[in-house]
Amino acid sequence: HCRRAPGPGPRGVGGRVATRGSGLLGALPAATRRGPCSAGDNAGSQQEGPVNGWHAAHLVALGIWGGIVLAEGVVEVVGMRGRAASQVTARIHYAIDLLFEGPVLLAVLVTGAVLAWRTPLSTVHWVKIALALFAVGINFWCIGVVVGRHRRFASLTDRAVTVATRRVFLAVKLGLPAALAAVYLGLRLGGYVP
Repeated sequence: HCRRAPGPGPRGVGGRVATRGSGLLGALPAATRRGPCSAGDNAGSQQEGPVNGWHAAHLVALGIWGGIVLAEGVVEVVGMRGRAASQVTARIHYAIDLLFEGPVLLAVLVTGAVLAWRTPLSTVHWVKIALALFAVGINFWCIGVVVGRHRRFASLTDRAVTVATRRVFLAVKLGLPAALAAVYLGLRLGGYVP
């Protein structure tokens, strides 16, 4: 069931095996891969090797980011109950963005950039990167909306608060499909989904 390049096979950047559909894990030197398709595997036995820390860090950062976005969505929905609830929502969402989401987005960008630098990139990789950067860009725009709403809340009319909140939901509508498509492509490149 393992995909292997026949014989010495084509080599990618830095002697990495670059096989069709191998994704990020397949582009790593064989010594750093784990699992039944690792170099030197014998009848499906697992080969132990060093864990790819950048890949793991990227996946953890993406998971944390997804959890933060989900929590913010709940906070925003609760904030639609009136002006007092909107003010609490503005304060909470502001704190989440500055203390957690901003740093996590930077971690996603840094780990993703390192992975892209170390991986021979196919067209599918570039599409995934474009979708991911779009989602991250929309999220940074949303952080700007949230910060502005929080800092000017006392002087905003109810209509202006509603407009700012609608922009937050617009960011979700624009960014979430791109983020989900990027996740799907990443899983596809890794061979986890068809």
